[in-house]
Amino acid sequence: MTALDADDPAVVGPYTVLGLLGRGGMGRVYLASGVDGRRVAVKVIRSDLASDDVFRTRFRREIEAARLVPDRHTARVLDADPDAARPWVATEYVSGPSLEAHVLARGPLGGRDLRRLSVGLFRALVALGQAGLVHRDLKPSNVLLDGGRPGRPRVVDFGIARAADETRMTSTGALVGTPAYMAPEQAIGDSEVGRAADVHAAGAILVFAATGAPPYPATSAAAVLYRKLHGEPELGVTPEPERGWAARCLARDPADRPDAERLLSEARRPVRRAVVAAVALVALIVLGGILFQTVGGGGTTPTPTPTTARAGPTTDASIPGGGPAVSTPPAVPATVDGSTVRLGHRAGRVVAGAGRTYVTDADTGAVTVLDAGGQQLGRVDAGRFPTALALSPDGTRLFLTLNTTPTRLVAVDTATFRVAGTVDLAPGSGGADVVLPADLAVTPDGGSVVVADPRSSRAITVDPVSLRPTAERRLDAVPRALAVVPGRVLVACGTPGDTTGVDVLALPGLSPVARAPGVEDALALAADGDRAFLSASGQSVSATPEQPGVRVLGTGDGRARSVLDDVGPATRLVTGPGGRWLYALDPSGGTVTVIDTTGPRVAGRVSVPQEAEDLAVSPDGRVLSVVVGDTVRTFTAPR
Repeated sequence: MTALDADDPAVVGPYTVLGLLGRGGMGRVYLASGVDGRRVAVKVIRSDLASDDVFRTRFRREIEAARLVPDRHTARVLDADPDAARPWVATEYVSGPSLEAHVLARGPLGGRDLRRLSVGLFRALVALGQAGLVHRDLKPSNVLLDGGRPGRPRVVDFGIARAADETRMTSTGALVGTPAYMAPEQAIGDSEVGRAADVHAAGAILVFAATGAPPYPATSAAAVLYRKLHGEPELGVTPEPERGWAARCLARDPADRPDAERLLSEARRPVRRAVVAAVALVALIVLGGILFQTVGGGGTTPTPTPTTARAGPTTDASIPGGGPAVSTPPAVPATVDGSTVRLGHRAGRVVAGAGRTYVTDADTGAVTVLDAGGQQLGRVDAGRFPTALALSPDGTRLFLTLNTTPTRLVAVDTATFRVAGTVDLAPGSGGADVVLPADLAVTPDGGSVVVADPRSSRAITVDPVSLRPTAERRLDAVPRALAVVPGRVLVACGTPGDTTGVDVLALPGLSPVARAPGVEDALALAADGDRAFLSASGQSVSATPEQPGVRVLGTGDGRARSVLDDVGPATRLVTGPGGRWLYALDPSGGTVTVIDTTGPRVAGRVSVPQEAEDLAVSPDGRVLSVVVGDTVRTFTAPR
């Protein structure tokens, strides 16, 4: 961020400008603060474009289209004014450098970092395509590394993106894009530019990430375009398999380029092969008689046991949905490597019942239902962009929140695999406050479904049968995560990069009990009994960063009791039955940390691929399920 010039605005709409983040072909991007203290990135369009009525029409439509892309792939649109004298759009502020700045400051990427960037970039292209968008100006400066991690690229700057069926709105011959990364068809002014142009840009970005230079280096834009139309790309020291992907993406003819879905499938394949190889190596070691250890306490790191059996819980046949079976929680946590089940689709969120595992299809929004042996029992088309899952205590109802405007709650009958009902929450709220996905939970007695809705900044309770909202509470900040215990709801509120507070609300009416100051950038929240567990990244744009870790809070007042600072920034926290074991997923570090809550202390760590999205624990606590790519990996508790 740099200081403001005399011609920079002090305010844009309702936002106070704090500093200049960067300049681009469409205008300037500022770090700004809303009336609630939320940090946002505000892009103000150039005055010459603002005078173009065709541009304003396109800009208005692009803002609406950009809302369809899941926020883990881009910076979510929060607010916009296409009719202002200088049109502007406010988006979620992503705390992290651009890929361009990262490479220029620290050098090219390689190895795991380059592979993770490739996977994340291809995922973003798939998400853009599914939303009907073509970016048309994809380049390293428009790829932000969330938290400085190459494995979490966020594609930004949709100032010239638009729905694919609106591509004819640009006048013939208009040159839109950055020469070093634009596709040949853009360079010749082809009005039929489509998704293949973004694939071409992705190939050029991979070359830049691996070598520090674009594939068509030249001293002028004209020279770059000439080489692009008549020469061959320079791939330099780009390693395989990224070299092969880049070469195919940079094909001059759009028809010769692979689509994003194919690239993503290929990019994830080496990770799966590495997992299989690791399991095979462990098997050879064990067969050779080498002693291995499993977690039993004392902070030891578990070594996976070579087993293919799935030690799933016993299903209660009297319960249609395979609800929780009565069992004694295990004395040791689920850490022994078990089976891997392929889903046939990319996994999103997961929740476990007795003998059942429910996994969302991250691309279509359907829910896949698996039995204890990993066999598919059915699929439910619940709606696009599911953000959270929860099961009723008896397992007869599955609840989902969808990232729609307004947030939608869906109930699924687990006996028939059919949608039993839906309800739109806070229908009077617009989409301007969408910065985080909704979270939900079911109270231990099954009497209420509780939703933390970021669109309306409310906590809402819903009757699980009628789906009628029964109570709501306006929160002082945007909810990030929630957890429930008997008689209490805890909601972590704040925005990414800022200090998060914890609201403690009483059930059933959601009356306020306490508000406790939180930590920097809360990520996840779980609770059991009189204790809650809050994960924090320690990242902040306004204060000295704190140590990332897991805070232990009291469920009565939300205040910190102790801190586990030897745990990475977990994006998901799940407690097992009885509250003895807490599992913390840190996909950036490739680990699930197992915490003995009686200490609390770290009892061990389970190695998982860095693509892991979510995890769930079976009702008897004997099976831990981790979704990775298009698979479900299980870890069991030794008997």
